[in-house]
Amino acid sequence: MENEKTKKPTNEYALPSVPSATLTAKPRPVNYGTAAATGGLYNALLKLDAVTDCDCTIPRELLPPAEDDRFVFLQVQKGACVVNGGPFQVSLSEKDCAFFPCGAALKVNPSQHRCKISGVAVSGVNLPVLYHEYRNCGGRDVFQPLCTAQFMNALDQMKSAARNPNCIQDLQINLTIYELMNALIYEARSAENHVPDSGNRSNMQMVRDYLEKHYKEKITLEELEKNFFFSRFYISYVFREQFGVTVSEYLTHVRVEEAKKLLAGTENKIEAVAFQSGFGSASYFWRTFKAATGTSPSAYRAARRTK
Repeated sequence: MENEKTKKPTNEYALPSVPSATLTAKPRPVNYGTAAATGGLYNALLKLDAVTDCDCTIPRELLPPAEDDRFVFLQVQKGACVVNGGPFQVSLSEKDCAFFPCGAALKVNPSQHRCKISGVAVSGVNLPVLYHEYRNCGGRDVFQPLCTAQFMNALDQMKSAARNPNCIQDLQINLTIYELMNALIYEARSAENHVPDSGNRSNMQMVRDYLEKHYKEKITLEELEKNFFFSRFYISYVFREQFGVTVSEYLTHVRVEEAKKLLAGTENKIEAVAFQSGFGSASYFWRTFKAATGTSPSAYRAARRTK
């Protein structure tokens, strides 16, 4: 019988220990196109089941079948293809994205000479709810995003994390999946606004009016996102489509024009003009004003007084 004094107490609630090999092992390559389960402590929330990065000219398998329900996100970087998964079939063109539930094996058949497509398969108890919200917002199986960079970044982060799975990477994967879902829902809400029609022009005019009224304040795309209930990517895209300049460029233009009025019509010091026209500092004002007008604030004032 084991000595009661030397017997170590057990804790049924203790977290599983992380093997030292997990922490010291060198990054191992991911076999893209096959399952790349990460394991770990945080996968009870959201799990990266598989990643795929396919550059092919002939039909091939993108993702193997899954035992549990999963959701697939794909993005075509080059070419066009047809993706088949059981009864599901969809045609994708360059820059298209797809998001759909699919537990069957996925196969890709290039429609042109070459097709490059990346994607991930994710699962988790929260994903059906998030997918339901995505569909309720108007999300579709296939769409072409306003801003592809956000989705490419999310894919790259998850593929990078999958190369060296551990509990820290699992947390990063969870955060990235939530960021991907957030971007998808924003995209769904803006999907019907991809082509700037009269209603969208009215929305962007409201943004423009807001900039002209609040130019003295610190304005960010995040603030505009909250005030106008459109994603920052949608605002950036449609604003530039309508007015030919970015939000930042237009805000700078408004501030410079106000500074011109103050320089020509008041005796206020240059530092005061900088803050009154919305610039955060005199040095930033000086650089921006000269870049926009070709002359310094003091020289502009002197020139106006001689006229």
